[in-house]
Amino acid sequence: MILMVIGYFSLAYRLHDFIQLMLANTVGYCSVLLILLWSTRHDWLPAIKERFDYGKLLGMLKFGFPLILGSLAFWE
Repeated sequence: MILMVIGYFSLAYRLHDFIQLMLANTVGYCSVLLILLWSTRHDWLPAIKERFDYGKLLGMLKFGFPLILGSLAFWE
C-alpha cells in the first residue's frame, strides 16, 4: 500500500522534492494503519473495555526490570 501511494505521487506530480516524499510516506502509513485497525477491530475493541489489573502489572515489572538492566549491560 505504501509503495502504491509513493508510486502515485511520483507519477502524478512533476516536481519531486522532500516534502512530497514525506507526504506520500505519511499518507501510506496512515492508510495502512486504518486498514489494520479495521481488520483487527474484533481483537482490540474488547481489550480496551477490559478492566486493568495494576497488581499483575507491578508483578510483571518486578520480574522483567532486572532482565532489561541485564540486556542493557550486555548491549554493545
